[in-house]
Amino acid sequence: LVVMRRPNVWLRGVLLLSALLFLIHAFVLTWLAPRYVMRTIERLVGGKMSIGGVRVSFPLTTTLTGLRSVHHNPESTFSIQRTVIQPQWLSVASRTLWVETLVIERPVLRLARTKGGAMLWPRLPRPDSTEDGQRLVAPPPIPSARPLWQVHIGSVRIVDGSVVFMDETPSPPFSCVLDHLSVVLGPVTIPTS
Repeated sequence: LVVMRRPNVWLRGVLLLSALLFLIHAFVLTWLAPRYVMRTIERLVGGKMSIGGVRVSFPLTTTLTGLRSVHHNPESTFSIQRTVIQPQWLSVASRTLWVETLVIERPVLRLARTKGGAMLWPRLPRPDSTEDGQRLVAPPPIPSARPLWQVHIGSVRIVDGSVVFMDETPSPPFSCVLDHLSVVLGPVTIPTS
């Protein structure tokens, strides 16, 4: 006598639920989170930096590739080939983000001095200035308003960076390159209030 048993319904339900959770996780990490991170960073830098790509991997390690100044030219530019942000903790109650490590790979800063003596610096995003460089005056803080976010960075690593300087004032022009620069520093606290 052979007895045929039907597979357990609860086992099939657990497998389906696991597959659904995996698909939701994959959707959030591969589609939703990168778009949110890109929009947030573009808003923070005021459209003065462009981002080639964003990748978010478990547990929320964010990799940015192809960051560069939008207003670049042969005399002045700023670019970062790759940035890796490894978060450690996020507290919504205290509005604080702890970043374990911030790795900046192959940044390039190029600046020049023209024959007229004007320094050409890359136009980097600054929250306290307008497009034409005039300083903005922040309104007085509202006492009941919640403080802005703070960022604590455990260590910053700059790997294989370059600084290029071209001085057209002397005759003949002077060119200098500081290449393969690596720096490690930390901890760093950035209050954004």
